[in-house]
Amino acid sequence: MQVQVLSSVPRLLLFMTISSVQFGTSGHRAVMGVGFTHAHVESIAWAVVQVCQEETGHPPTILVGYDPRAGNDPDLSQGSYTFTLTKALQDAGATVWVCDSYTPTPVISWAITAFQLDGGLILTASHNPPDYNGIKFNPKNGAPASHETTTRIQALANSYLLSGNLKKTGTGSIQRKSFLAAFSHHMGILFSRFFDPKLLTDVVICVDAKHGATGKTWQALAKEMGFLLTLIHGEPLSDFGQCLPNPTDRQGLTDLVRAIPGYVLSFGVANDPDGD
Repeated sequence: MQVQVLSSVPRLLLFMTISSVQFGTSGHRAVMGVGFTHAHVESIAWAVVQVCQEETGHPPTILVGYDPRAGNDPDLSQGSYTFTLTKALQDAGATVWVCDSYTPTPVISWAITAFQLDGGLILTASHNPPDYNGIKFNPKNGAPASHETTTRIQALANSYLLSGNLKKTGTGSIQRKSFLAAFSHHMGILFSRFFDPKLLTDVVICVDAKHGATGKTWQALAKEMGFLLTLIHGEPLSDFGQCLPNPTDRQGLTDLVRAIPGYVLSFGVANDPDGD
């Protein structure tokens, strides 16, 4: 839901009607159109750019990733959260790298460090239901941001929501990126440092991707590393195909549990929508 600012409406009243930015353990999450709006996305983007510039002294390069929830559009169509986020980052002066398809959070974390970026923003509400969306920030070390950092982002974002002071300070560039091949190759090399790759020849893994962002990544890993993959619920869907997105909820693991003995598998794995 796009929040429109009317000049006759006091800014404080608008701030009170859309709720404040609240960063928990892994970002700001809420029901779309209620506690998660385009105004929240814009304000968080500007706050992240400011925090990064305070740390480095230069306009940052930020990677944008996302899971397949409604509004997370790989084509960056106007009105989507991906469009709003990338445009806000550019307007704030950042160089933007944006994944060309749904990408798991661990791939974003790896890419931040591998390419020495200043951080990454991921549009996801993790294991929450499909009517939720969220946004979380991983700094240059690729890990979830510290409490100190998220507290600073939260304060800045809420000040932007209250003041509406989102003046364009620059026009950063944007580049589309895919990390499937590079990430899977990295994982293959990492595995071979500790184990004989031939150990994977007879390994059969079943993965329940729950119609989230991880299906193509698992397929690339299987091809690179040589294990056999049985993928269920692999197609990205905005409603997760009615699957329960929480991978620790046994009620949502019925298909995976049935598949393991049925296919004589080595083991099974379930992911939440952003694969973290």
